[in-house]
Amino acid sequence: GRLFAAGGFDENNAVLATVEMFDPRNGEWTATTQLSDGRSGCRASLHPAGNRVLLTGGYNADHEILGTVEEYNPETDTWSILPQMKTPRYDHSATVIKPPGDRGKLLVAGGTDSRQVLLQSAEIFDLTTKQWTLLKPMSNPRDQCSACALSEDTVVGLGGSLSQEARKKTPRSVNRHDKASNRGFRGGGNGPLAS
Repeated sequence: GRLFAAGGFDENNAVLATVEMFDPRNGEWTATTQLSDGRSGCRASLHPAGNRVLLTGGYNADHEILGTVEEYNPETDTWSILPQMKTPRYDHSATVIKPPGDRGKLLVAGGTDSRQVLLQSAEIFDLTTKQWTLLKPMSNPRDQCSACALSEDTVVGLGGSLSQEARKKTPRSVNRHDKASNRGFRGGGNGPLAS
């Protein structure tokens, strides 16, 4: 496997478009093709096929919130532009789901929008049809959160911040998106997974 570092900002708070790849076989970092636009606050996910990297959202050097999505192919060292998310966002979660026999999907949830409002919204990108679909929102807005796939039908979102004022306070609630019941993200409360 290889490790990729894409975008972010430097010691002078300049937003970066640079991308570097670390190869553990030789212990070296190598510069690769840059992003089409510098971005920070974005999220990177490994394509379900295991041979590409998906990069979603973030903000650019002008602090414009991005809905753009880019896909990196390390074999050709190229970035491709994919359809934009329905809601531009940064500091969101991005989770890959791979049902059997499917090219997979990418679920994006939460984050912060251009008004600096924390988001409850969630959307899913079908890697086969290349289309975004809105999901039912989470029960709470949250940014800087994490999410993980428990199965091909269930994703949980947890942690993060519930408001700009409370960014240093981490919520103890967990939201679950359950495709099988078609209930979208739900939950709340403290401790174990809330249904």
